[in-house]
Amino acid sequence: MKTFSQIIGQKRAVDFLKRVISGDRVPHGYLFTGINGVGKSTAALALARAVNCTSDTTGDGCGRCITCRQLSSGNFPDIMSVGPDGQNIKIEQIRELNRGLNYKPVSGRFRVTIIERAETMSEEAANSFLKTLEEPPQGNIIILKVVDQRDLLPTIVSRCQRVPFNPLNRDVIKGYLVEHHNQDESTAYLAAGIADGSLGRAIEICEEGFLDNRRELIELLIGLFDMPGDQVVETAIGYGKKFSKKGQEDKSDIDLYGVTGIWKTCLRDLLLVKVNGNCDMIENRDYRERIQGLAARHDADKLIEGFFLVDSYQRDLLRNPNTGLLMEKMLLELKMLSS
Repeated sequence: MKTFSQIIGQKRAVDFLKRVISGDRVPHGYLFTGINGVGKSTAALALARAVNCTSDTTGDGCGRCITCRQLSSGNFPDIMSVGPDGQNIKIEQIRELNRGLNYKPVSGRFRVTIIERAETMSEEAANSFLKTLEEPPQGNIIILKVVDQRDLLPTIVSRCQRVPFNPLNRDVIKGYLVEHHNQDESTAYLAAGIADGSLGRAIEICEEGFLDNRRELIELLIGLFDMPGDQVVETAIGYGKKFSKKGQEDKSDIDLYGVTGIWKTCLRDLLLVKVNGNCDMIENRDYRERIQGLAARHDADKLIEGFFLVDSYQRDLLRNPNTGLLMEKMLLELKMLSS
């Protein structure tokens, strides 16, 4: 059962949606922006419940009417979802969507259509979708989910009500992991730091195996500083192949977003120690002595460059690049900075 009250740390977005829904005229197009794992999907389903519930006045759905029961069981017929078929949302998918939107809602007051990763629409698909967005058939609400609105056509953005979902505060994520996922304070703090504002990502991090892989990756980053050039190239190619072959459905190993998150915490620790010599605030406390040693050997400007280099690669991931090639390039560029 997805409701607005379940969304953590997004009060402004939730209050705005409740206020709009309670009005006489509900916008037909919404653009939910923000990184993955901050509540966009939950908000989309909560909106579907709120606009279709037959008894509720609070904005969260009554939980008892037939619509709420159908939504809770996943059997509500008036929710549609479109996402990438391979790398892109194709024109054929949008044409099929357009045909479906022409029918009246089956059960509810509104049909709610969710466009996952809307930025992956091909040019043809985007232009076709724009026509639908300009004048959708009555009884339809369309929600586009995207990390950054700049990846969409400006004409699509201008026809939607934008609702930003911000990265979550680290303490909010930590508290949620401790209270709802039985994590100890230390693990929750570390996971929240690696997740970089994403509650969904933090929950994944706490799954079995992720934090064990963290040690291997920190050892790789630390070892990179002293690794011979030819070995760096060999290592980069090996890890590049590993991430190229890794399927998205494989949860047994860490993904590249997790790699960059872990390396950012490590580089931040190095900077903290380099700048003020204080180890009390570092995240990777089990690497305290090695971090102190490395910080003493490296220039602060180079460490800052390294941090922003990894951060830029992490942001590039949101546009779904070739992860294997990206891993190779990142390792080689980090080595060049440390030389």
